[in-house]
Amino acid sequence: MASIKFTNPKKSQVVIFDTTGSEALGKMVLEGIDHVVLHSRREVLYITPRILFGILSNLKHIKAMRYGQTDRDPVKSLKKLLGSLYRLYLLACIQYMHPKAVITFVDNSYPFQLISRIYKDAQFIAIQNGSRIRDCLKDSRPPFPQPGSIISMPLLVCFGMNDVELFKEHAHQIDTYYPGGSLKARYYKSFLSKQNLGSEFDLCLISEWDEETLSGKQMHSVRKAMVTLDDFLSRYVKEQKTSLCVALRYDNKKEEEYFLNKYGDRITLIKANREQMSSYGAVDRSGVTVAFFSTLAREAFGWGAKVLSCNFSGDAQFDFPCQGFWSMDECEYGSFKKKLDHIRTMGHEEYLRQTKACAEYIMNNRAKPSYEFVRELVLKQLDAH
Repeated sequence: MASIKFTNPKKSQVVIFDTTGSEALGKMVLEGIDHVVLHSRREVLYITPRILFGILSNLKHIKAMRYGQTDRDPVKSLKKLLGSLYRLYLLACIQYMHPKAVITFVDNSYPFQLISRIYKDAQFIAIQNGSRIRDCLKDSRPPFPQPGSIISMPLLVCFGMNDVELFKEHAHQIDTYYPGGSLKARYYKSFLSKQNLGSEFDLCLISEWDEETLSGKQMHSVRKAMVTLDDFLSRYVKEQKTSLCVALRYDNKKEEEYFLNKYGDRITLIKANREQMSSYGAVDRSGVTVAFFSTLAREAFGWGAKVLSCNFSGDAQFDFPCQGFWSMDECEYGSFKKKLDHIRTMGHEEYLRQTKACAEYIMNNRAKPSYEFVRELVLKQLDAH
C-alpha cells in the first residue's frame, strides 16, 4: 500500500531514481554529495497542487509514456492508462525536484528510460546491476511486453563489451556506453577485500534459490538447472570430502533448510548481508566458485577468481559469454567432476593467463572504476551550473 504524502518531494541537485541499490550508490558513489531518493514503484505518492498541475501539464507526453498498443480488453487498457499516468507523475516529481543528475541502479527501469528522453535539464546515468540475457533485451519490457520494444537512454554504465554487443545486437538506443566492470565488485575489491585471504573453503556455491522456481510453479528449465547442479555438487563434495560454503541469497529459513537438506550439516552457510557484501566475501575466501547463472560468478571471474559456470537448463541464453574449461552445459556428472578437478589443480597464474581475455570481455576492469567514473560525472554536472 502506497504511503501518501501531502507535501512536495524534497529538492536536490542529485536524485537516485528508485530505492533499489540506493544505499549502495549513496555509499559507493555519492558519499558527501547531497542527494535524495525518488521512489518509483508506488511506495510513496506525493499529492500536492504542484505535482497535480505537473501531471496535467505533462499530458502532452501521454503518447510517449504509453507502453504497448491499444488493447481491446478494457481492464488491460485501464491498466495501461494508469501506468502512463504514473509515469507522468514521476516526470512531474523530477521536474519539481529539478536535479542536475539522475542516477539509477535499475538499468532496466522503463519509467527511467522514458523520462531520460523527455527531461532535458539533467544528466541521466543508468548503472547495470545484473547480468543481461537475450530475454531481458528482446520483447521483455514490463508491464506489457511488446514486439520490437526499444530500450533508450543517454548513458549506460555497463560491465563490459559483452553487454555493449548484446544491446547493439537488439538495436537498442543507448547514446553512450561506459564498459567499466561491475560497480559493486570493483568497490568490494578496492575497499573491502582483504589481502592474502588464502582459501578458507575449497568450494563456494552461489545460491540462486527461489521458492517459486524450485516448487515447479514457473521457469522449469531454470529449476532443472539448479537441481542438477545441487545434485552434482553434493555428490562431488561427499566423494572428494571437500569443504563447501554456500553464499545465501536471502535471509530466509526456507533457503537455509533447502541447502542443509541437499548437502547435510557439513557445509557452511554464509548469511546474506548486503551491507557487508557477504556473498563477495564468501567467494573471495574460496578456492573455486560454482554457479548456474549468477552475476556474482561473472564479477568474480572478472577479478580473477576461479569459477565454474554450469548451465544445465538446456537454454543457451544462460550460457557463459565465453566458453572454456570454466564453463559447461553438458548435463553429465563425469564431465562436471573432470572440469572441477581441472580448475582446482590448475595454478592460479596459469588460470589467470588462460582466462584473461574472456574476463576482460565480460568485466572491463582495466577501465576507470565505475564508482569513480559516475562520481566524476556528477561532480562535473554540479560544477557546470
